[in-house]
Amino acid sequence: MIIRGTTPYHNFTLPLAADEVQSIYATYFQENKKVLEKGTSEFEIIDIEDLYENASMGIESDEANQSVASVHLTQEDTLRFKYYFEPNTRRNFVFVQLTVVDTNGEVYRSIPLKQRLVPAFKDNVIEGGV
Repeated sequence: MIIRGTTPYHNFTLPLAADEVQSIYATYFQENKKVLEKGTSEFEIIDIEDLYENASMGIESDEANQSVASVHLTQEDTLRFKYYFEPNTRRNFVFVQLTVVDTNGEVYRSIPLKQRLVPAFKDNVIEGGV
């Protein structure tokens, strides 16, 4: 879910160690049009085993060569998405597709991930806000 006017972090699990990622892009679409793209310099990538170390937890063997890529959306970013005040419209969905290129030049691309877009109504904001 994406709430317009907020500043969410989106986290993606990658089938690669952090040092194997050459470049990464998250492309956000609404109504089949590209609205936003976040590039490599805007991501933080951490190996899953480092996350577990910091949390004092064990790691599963299939997670040993995986990492988590995190990208931050600004308020300006989320306000780029248009909310339609129509009941049950499909237009209030944002799709995000992740593209990763590893250090060998191999390209990985996710299926588009569907996110529901929600408006930030003034009545629902406790203090300050949009």
